[in-house]
Amino acid sequence: MEYWRLVRKSARQKSLVVRLMRDVESTRFHVPIGFDAMTRYRSEDLSLQATSWRNQVDLPENTYIRQFLAKYPEAKKESVALDSFSAPLARRFVQRQMQLIREGSKPGAAFAQAEVDFSQQLLDMRRRQLGSLFGADPVELQMQREQEELDSGLEALAQQRLEAGAAQSEARPQGR
Repeated sequence: MEYWRLVRKSARQKSLVVRLMRDVESTRFHVPIGFDAMTRYRSEDLSLQATSWRNQVDLPENTYIRQFLAKYPEAKKESVALDSFSAPLARRFVQRQMQLIREGSKPGAAFAQAEVDFSQQLLDMRRRQLGSLFGADPVELQMQREQEELDSGLEALAQQRLEAGAAQSEARPQGR
């Protein structure tokens, strides 16, 4: 029986299943191992339209993310490092908000508390976006921020070395 004729298809385009069945029946290719399973069962009309992604999953945090992005639309433009394991700001914000809701807060109060918790990150995000609006290059702003972080790290390292040097000098015997 020609199974490929049972597959409903549009007139414009042949589906992958139709082409596979036609090729297998024409003996151009080796019969796949799984083909035996297809021949054991009763043939039915296969509709590939029924497998479309119409029924998408709607996660509970999606509504809160939409609310966050409505209030902070610049969060959509925030870059995320692809080699990083940290979530984007919007997702971290909503995770905190949902944690507060599970603890018993109302959604509005949880949003306000999450805004307080993430105030520094939101302020930095707004500052970067405003800087790019007023002609400052976002790359230059990022480089400036990285330089500030590097300088603070070097200062902390120098401070640790000074403290370690002072501890070593105290530990040495004074008799030398």
